[in-house]
Amino acid sequence: MKHHYFYRSLATVGLLLTVVGFSGAQAPVITAVVPMANAGSVAPTAPLTVSFSQPLAAGSAAALQVFSSQRGGLRTRAVPATVSGNTLSFAPTAFSYQPGEVVQYSVTTAAASSSGALARPQVGRFAVATGGTGAGYFAPAAATAVGNQPQGLAVGDLDGDGDQDCVTANNLDSNLSICLNNGNAAFAAGATIALPGQPLAVALGDLDGDGDLDLVTSYPPGAQPGGVQVMFNNGAGVFGSPTTGRLGNVSAYPLTLALGDVDGDGDLDVLLADSQVQALSVLLNNGAGSFAAAATNIRMWNPPFGLVVGDFDNDGDLDAAMSAGNGAYEIVLLLNDGRGGFQVGSTLPTPGGSYRVLADDLDGDGDLDLVSTNYFQAIVHFNDGTGQFAAPVRLTLAATNNLVVADVDHDGDSDLVTISQNSSSITVLLNNGSGSFQAGPSVFGRHGVMQVLAGDADGDGDLDLFYTTNTPVSEVHLLLNGPRPGLGTTATAAAANWRLTPNPATSSCLLTGVTSHAPVQLLDALGRSVLMATADAAGTARLALPAGLAPGLYLVRSGGRSQRLLVE
Repeated sequence: MKHHYFYRSLATVGLLLTVVGFSGAQAPVITAVVPMANAGSVAPTAPLTVSFSQPLAAGSAAALQVFSSQRGGLRTRAVPATVSGNTLSFAPTAFSYQPGEVVQYSVTTAAASSSGALARPQVGRFAVATGGTGAGYFAPAAATAVGNQPQGLAVGDLDGDGDQDCVTANNLDSNLSICLNNGNAAFAAGATIALPGQPLAVALGDLDGDGDLDLVTSYPPGAQPGGVQVMFNNGAGVFGSPTTGRLGNVSAYPLTLALGDVDGDGDLDVLLADSQVQALSVLLNNGAGSFAAAATNIRMWNPPFGLVVGDFDNDGDLDAAMSAGNGAYEIVLLLNDGRGGFQVGSTLPTPGGSYRVLADDLDGDGDLDLVSTNYFQAIVHFNDGTGQFAAPVRLTLAATNNLVVADVDHDGDSDLVTISQNSSSITVLLNNGSGSFQAGPSVFGRHGVMQVLAGDADGDGDLDLFYTTNTPVSEVHLLLNGPRPGLGTTATAAAANWRLTPNPATSSCLLTGVTSHAPVQLLDALGRSVLMATADAAGTARLALPAGLAPGLYLVRSGGRSQRLLVE
């Protein structure tokens, strides 16, 4: 049975972490984190609460740092975390998290009690719930001209006005194009930032901890040695000049960038896949956007193409996974020692090679799985929770070369959207919640599709698609997510009539006003599935409560909406 892990209130969800060797005389240890690590469908206003074995000192508030990937950067900059007894918590009161975004957090060793400080930092992430009426059926919208050969793409609120902007890394023009959203999914070409090399990738993150999204880009050798440069945001989408020279000793051909707190000190570090040196390059941040003079290079035996970070072995730090497309076709896991030191771990075969690798909880069991793609297929590896992965599951596709993981039908699980550069087809693979995928809607975009990302471009709560093209012209295109054709206003009317009766309930209840034939799920306080039902053609589902179900507060969920149910 599928288990969804998501958060609605402090009273309804929690995860008790194993505490090893604790006694009252020792320093504090973390006993629970809400929402759970790697949780999906977390409410946009949900607080993050970390519980400890002992009361914390007031100065421990700075130990919790929360990073948004799409708006506001370091969220605990403007509204710091608070300490109350044994708990350390943060709530996004200034503004909500963005639909579908991944939020990262760090609990540093600044957390302390009268007995001492936390011995080991803990880093985690969760994904925010989507909503709206989008069901993964996409329609073309705006297109904006950018520089030549937009090799890299990043999406986030650059100017702090609450909508999703984007930036492209234009390889042949040696610059970045800033595209600002007017709030209605119409984009205007903004500033162009010249670079000393031809960029291959771009990422957004708050590298200096001032509460906005900065830019970091990588480029191969040309007029200058290949490397990484940072441009700091002034909060209004205006970026300073690229940092002088390159960061660290990052070498020749950094294809892919990733940002994450790999040493647990509460700031975002930079990681790169360097295909020429055949290494994972790690640049540690001092918290103000200054990086170590020399990168740490963890050598590989094949040139890496893709890179993703995540806690794959569930030990509270960020590991890395790198995909290789030449030589031995595989994904290589690199395990973190908790302080930013990596060692090569196991390898996962990827028949035919892999050029892009992503991490998400695809089967709803609370750990991060991996999915990669080459020109012929997507390949899924399911995690057992300890960083050991099952044999690859192949999803045969028509000449795919890129993909994105996103909940495009807002049913609480992660779907796949694949891109074919040659045929310009964009195909949705819908997840049944357990990591089994069915071909969903398809749409044809412009030729020469290069990169694709998901974000709520029009502010309606569901995830739209941004993609770049280089043929016949270089542009950023937008595909807006909408309901399944034929539903029209019926779906909207049904949503307005979403009702659960009786509530409180004893043996059964009816949910009305949901989408026809939609799945309905009842979850307990730990996010575990209690029962599943399916709505009829009229949008009504009967929930027959299991015999002996313990009284208490439960959650009924369907189609991206939820409602509490009190069982008596």
